[in-house]
Amino acid sequence: REKIPPLEEQVEGWRNLVRTDPLNFCKTVLRLDTMWWGAEKIIRSVFEHKRTAVQSGHSLSKDWSAGIIALQWLFTFYPSKVILTAPTGRQVQKITFGEMRKHFDRLLENLPWPLSRDCLMANELRLDYDWFLIGFTTREPADSSGGKFHGFKSPNLLVIITGVEDVDDSIFDQIEFGLMTGSNCRILEIANPLKTSGRFWEHCTNPKWDYNVVKLSCFDSPNVL
Repeated sequence: REKIPPLEEQVEGWRNLVRTDPLNFCKTVLRLDTMWWGAEKIIRSVFEHKRTAVQSGHSLSKDWSAGIIALQWLFTFYPSKVILTAPTGRQVQKITFGEMRKHFDRLLENLPWPLSRDCLMANELRLDYDWFLIGFTTREPADSSGGKFHGFKSPNLLVIITGVEDVDDSIFDQIEFGLMTGSNCRILEIANPLKTSGRFWEHCTNPKWDYNVVKLSCFDSPNVL
């Protein structure tokens, strides 16, 4: 019987795929045959830039892409951590985490070696002690250590925030100064650009924050075209 290598050894192969092209994970592991350029642009940006801000209209694959990116990051780096967060539990569990679950089902079907579905829980996908994806809201009470994002440091860390326009500035400070200090860390912010003030607006308009800004118009959607 063929010996199944540990997941951390398998990750090295997936990492080489992503180094060649960030979309290779989608094509090879998730077997996604078609993908419009807007989704491709979001995925590429996260793996090529430390900070990405997505300004987008409705129904343009934002959360669908975020689900792919979350899963791809986790299975590309070891050890690694992914944080999915948003102002409400519905946004976290039903939307972003829900999209990730769909992609996880595809991943289980196409992995060359078996992986138990037991590692997927209500708001967490845990592969090991320091190797997991977790979802929680930005409005949950902070712990006694002074911040809800405290203790999530990792050499390979990804933070995905959806509904960013309703996130308090203090949350961005916690993430920027508490998490974005590792050797390989990324942040992805996704929102409908409905406000002309606040930190998300600044990230999209002020070069000092060093964000790669992805703008997707509803008129660019394949459904419209």
